[in-house]
Amino acid sequence: MDTCFTINVPDRLSMDSADELYRAPFNNLQGISWIVFDFAKVTFVTPLAIILVVTASSFWCDRFNHSVEWKNIDSKVLSYMDRMNISELDFVDIERPSLFRRRNYQKSDVLVELSVIKDIQQASSAIRKTKDILDCWLPSSHKTCKFNLATLIKETVENSIEHSSVDFSSGSCYYLLQKYGYSDGSTQVQIAVGDAGVGMLTSQRRVYPATKDDAEALINAVMHGKSGRKTGGGMGYVTIRESLEPLRGKILVRSGRAHIVHAAGQSYASIYRHSYFSPGTQIVFECNA
Repeated sequence: MDTCFTINVPDRLSMDSADELYRAPFNNLQGISWIVFDFAKVTFVTPLAIILVVTASSFWCDRFNHSVEWKNIDSKVLSYMDRMNISELDFVDIERPSLFRRRNYQKSDVLVELSVIKDIQQASSAIRKTKDILDCWLPSSHKTCKFNLATLIKETVENSIEHSSVDFSSGSCYYLLQKYGYSDGSTQVQIAVGDAGVGMLTSQRRVYPATKDDAEALINAVMHGKSGRKTGGGMGYVTIRESLEPLRGKILVRSGRAHIVHAAGQSYASIYRHSYFSPGTQIVFECNA
């Protein structure tokens, strides 16, 4: 008999609470045919939450060869998901209330919809699109800010494509952006990039086989500039530091059983370890302009 397993998605999904997307199924795999994500508790979503649940859905779809059902979604959250083009993902099946009317949204000036990037050409196209959006979001006086945001996106997306697959440079990733404006006139941009690939540890061990665990792999990449490229380079700490500092930004990276948080201007990153494995790598930048 085909049996689904329901996972209750936490409200305000975070790097910490993402464990809930993997905990129960790993403890009860026998007899499961597909996964259901229940959004009944979810009242608000961010790019971080979207990238975490999308990469988890991709993973469970591959595991069971069946799309992941998303159900009991609040109407406002569902409208946001539609605006973000979630329904275009072939591994996600969204349940809609019978009276829910899906709208044809006009192009938004406060977000970049979820994009699937599978090669360098698509990455370049996405980066050009993002630069155009940033020109609309931020005044001309913020030229350096826009350049730094574009640098963060370029480094992160290209790194995901190169290292998210067992075969070098044959991976893919998802990315999206959102701008938040506040009453005091300040602006925050959240950039989320994620994949459900081999993860940072596997990538690091291609060049540094002695890398101990996920936490060490993350620190090596972000704080010490070590890359899974045999020729070196990649998403190193120097590039990220130079881009984050003028933005008073923060980077959060999760892969495997660890995630780290690094704030601009600090000489260290906070390390958090997890009991449950999260496939691939999920990266979020919080930048202020």
